[in-house]
Amino acid sequence: MGAAKVFFDSLDFDTLDELGIKIVEGEYPGSTYYAAELTGKVEVAKVVAARLGVPVRFRTV
Repeated sequence: MGAAKVFFDSLDFDTLDELGIKIVEGEYPGSTYYAAELTGKVEVAKVVAARLGVPVRFRTV
């Protein structure tokens, strides 16, 4: 999760929005949860990433 957050932090807001990525910096005050979360469908994010030339691939785990 940490590496993904660092990568997605480097992208601009419009790209994150199109990909459906939400940056989470603590779920509540004092939380240590930091992540980049995909809020949409993996299939859509794959197509958008390819169209935008974002060097990332998504998969379902």
